[in-house]
Amino acid sequence: MDRNNMSTPIVLVILAGILMQVLLIFADSRPMPHRTAIAFSKAYFQLDPAMGNFLCTDLRGDEEADPVALLRERRFDEARERGFPSNMIRANLYHVDSRTELSEDGDQALVHITALRRTAINPVFAWVARLFSIGESHHLEETLELVKEEGTWKVCGNPFGLADLAT
Repeated sequence: MDRNNMSTPIVLVILAGILMQVLLIFADSRPMPHRTAIAFSKAYFQLDPAMGNFLCTDLRGDEEADPVALLRERRFDEARERGFPSNMIRANLYHVDSRTELSEDGDQALVHITALRRTAINPVFAWVARLFSIGESHHLEETLELVKEEGTWKVCGNPFGLADLAT
């Protein structure tokens, strides 16, 4: 009888912990402006065409003036002119930190991002460069404007000068 009394609190604590984990997982899966800003920034510096999915309708443009396609084309042309392969113009972000200011109505946000940017190279070379302290890291600091469109956060304004390419 004493054995049953000892195991009941342990089982209740384990069940409460499992319930808490489920609740926290659902709370963490909500779309947040800082997650969108960080994902867009990483896609931007990787020159990933998926960065267009993070742009608001005002920035996306049409087929002819697609800022994502223009950015990729210009960067790849620039790399070719300098004699580099196209993958040497890509960059990775490290130590990304964000600070979010939400509007009163909750439909607009300003996300200030700070990070370190390094050229995206083979991971083995990156490890060797870090080991021997060679290679440059560039400090990145940018404030992105985000708006909520159809329940998801989208990047608007002029992120990293992207809107200037279409003009």
